Amino acid sequence: MSIDTQNFYSGPIVTRSEAGGRGDTHYFTGKPCSKGHVAERFVSSYGCVVCSAQSSDTWHANNPEKARSKVKKYNQTNPEKRKESVEKWKAKNPEKIKKYRKDSYEINKDERLSRAKRASLARAEKLAGRPKPGNCEICNRLEIPGEVKSRIVFDHSHTSGEFRGWICHCCNIALGHVEDSMEVLRKMIQYLRVVA
Repeated sequence: MSIDTQNFYSGPIVTRSEAGGRGDTHYFTGKPCSKGHVAERFVSSYGCVVCSAQSSDTWHANNPEKARSKVKKYNQTNPEKRKESVEKWKAKNPEKIKKYRKDSYEINKDERLSRAKRASLARAEKLAGRPKPGNCEICNRLEIPGEVKSRIVFDHSHTSGEFRGWICHCCNIALGHVEDSMEVLRKMIQYLRVVA
């Protein structure tokens, strides 16, 4: 069998006993392992670091549930090491983080908007002191999902900020255009009586 002597590491030659005496976890012979990896070896087991990494990758691929459980347990028992590892990875991979955030934003946009709408409605109902009805409290128009003009909205006074009622989009726009003026509304009613 021919051995692939592809170089994975080219550091200084250090014997196992020298590395162990210094308290190092790795040593380097400069010679390929049985699988042809010219790489560092573990002081504790003589094993090649590349072979060990490949074996670990294979095990993780064949045992995904156990792998996830193992990683989760490690992260729970070593929170500081986990945090340090994450920070190092982030510092080395700013482009990956940027892409992940952009992709995540696009994927979760609808869910985020839905959550925001639910939270907004809950706040409005709390301020109103009663739930939003299904129809306008001025014109009695029924709210139709997806139809903007029938959408029931939280109406409040622009001077005091106090809740006034649940009205449809059209009635809300009408009040806004006349700036809540009863005098203008009376004149509009009078105008309609004359021209109708």
